[in-house]
Amino acid sequence: MSTHGDYVQMKPIYKSVVVAVITTASLCISADALARDIYVNNQIGSDFLDGFSEDRGQGKTGPVKTIARALALARRGDNIVLANTGQSYHESISIQGARHNGLKKKPFLIVGNGATLDGTRTIKPEEWDIVGNAVFEMTPRETTRTLLYLDGKPATSVAVNRDATKVPELAPNQWCIYRGRIYFKCEEGKIPLDYELSLTDLQVGISIYNVRGLIISDLTIQGFRQDGINAHDNVFECELAELRVRGNGRSGISVGGSSRVLIEACLIGSNGKTQVRTEARSIVKLRSNDIISADDGTGVDDGGAQVIQED
Repeated sequence: MSTHGDYVQMKPIYKSVVVAVITTASLCISADALARDIYVNNQIGSDFLDGFSEDRGQGKTGPVKTIARALALARRGDNIVLANTGQSYHESISIQGARHNGLKKKPFLIVGNGATLDGTRTIKPEEWDIVGNAVFEMTPRETTRTLLYLDGKPATSVAVNRDATKVPELAPNQWCIYRGRIYFKCEEGKIPLDYELSLTDLQVGISIYNVRGLIISDLTIQGFRQDGINAHDNVFECELAELRVRGNGRSGISVGGSSRVLIEACLIGSNGKTQVRTEARSIVKLRSNDIISADDGTGVDDGGAQVIQED
């Protein structure tokens, strides 16, 4: 039998439990409630819109045009959702600092929906000069880690020996770099104007620095002169999932500093000489990936880092 005194003593305890339960529930709700969807559409979007709707509405309602603008609007735990419009996103983006962190139980998401982030630039027809025998040449601004693209994909290259004294034999649709110039052989009866030819141009597709709790998924990253993705340093609880990373000048994915990154279910190939590049203090977990090594390169360059294969 309880006395009045017992009740008086229990009441504050009961109240504390109720407050604790309410507070915990509020925190659980707030993680999802605070997370916003920011929509990106490079066809119908505008960077003057608010980004909070997939479709254009009245006033400032509608998707933004660039991923960079979405990142500028974002805060912790948000979801950046890309529209796959069939047209590539031509930009280089940076994910860094507290505003791009996840929440305690909710990561910061970039959802690609099969879209492409592309760092190439189109070669203008007037940049080409004819050499003969269906071979054409042009001079790029830089030749270091430069790759040629044909119809939106890395073209087949032919290696040139350092002591070579002439352009090697090229088959139709093959290319090479010789003495600072790019040589491309067309099919019979065609000229460069008949193709969609482009070069790696922008430096890095996605730069990540000082971020915790990030997932990037379902995105093609191609055509960058250095790396498709570079997790530079202090990147933790980061997952790269179902990405297609190809045709980047140095590596597909580079992980450096003290970063901890999981790479899962990705297709990584045709990137410079290294598909996955790591540095000394980083830890990289590889799970269920398809990593295609170049003939003259490596699949995974561990750089002295810890690489854990979980397949």
